[in-house]
Order: sequence, then C-alpha cells, then structure tokens
Amino acid sequence: MSEWTGFQDLDLSSIEDSNGPTKLDVGQHDVTSANAQIQTRPNGAKDLFVTFKCEHGEHRERFTVYNPNSAENEEIGRSKLKSFLKAGGHKNPDQPGSMELMNDLNVRITIGKQRPWKGADGVERSYPEIKNYKPIEQKSDAVEGLNDDIPF
Repeated sequence: MSEWTGFQDLDLSSIEDSNGPTKLDVGQHDVTSANAQIQTRPNGAKDLFVTFKCEHGEHRERFTVYNPNSAENEEIGRSKLKSFLKAGGHKNPDQPGSMELMNDLNVRITIGKQRPWKGADGVERSYPEIKNYKPIEQKSDAVEGLNDDIPF
C-alpha cells in the first residue's frame, strides 16, 4: 500500500478499471448461486450471504440462519434458504452441509421491490428483493409425441 500524499498525487496507472456488477432488474432471472459465506452481526446473529449471477447481472441475498434476539427473523431466513435449496436441486435441503454445496445451484428467481420503509434518517427506501425461488424447467429439443415411424 502506498502512502497518502493527497488526491493530486493519486496514480491509477497500474490499476485495472472496473464497471462493477450490474444489479438485476425487477422480473424473473435464471441464475447460478456463488460466493456463499456466513457473516456474524454485532448482536451475534448469523447471516448466510449468497450471490445470484447471470449474464445480465447479479443480486446478493441475505438469509438469517441464526438470530438469538428474534426467532421470527430466524424462521423467515431459514424458510427462504430452504426454498432456494429445494428449487436449486440441492441434494439435502433439510441439512445443507458445507458452504461449497450452496454454490453452483441453478434456480429461477423473481425479483420485486420490497415494501417501502423509512430509515432512521426519515428517508423512505425500497430495495429489490427476491420474492420467490423456482426450479429452472428443463428445455428439450425433442418434441413430445413425434417419432420416426412413418405409417405408410
């Protein structure tokens, strides 16, 4: 790390530029899960963060898996997590196992806006959130009901 001497001396010549990830718009997206990790809040609650990625962008979701101060918050987070795991075809959604097993699951998500709420500063906010998780339907090139047997 270099020493800070002021903005006028900032040199970015050895730095790669980045546009950063694009957030997914409201609507349905077929995504792949990645970067699953647990983070601990100051109150001791544990959140599982998963990034859902597709060619259009990404969405980072938080699942509260433990909250010593709110059984309801914990139950909501665990229910959302199980819905994601089932839709993504996880081998055991009742006992998910390691973090690595949360990655590379393919699922269809529906993103909508959360109900507006006011922050401590009095400003009303509404962020995108995942409303549901569904399995991605398998697409087949074959047309059902057709065969190569020609009756004449």
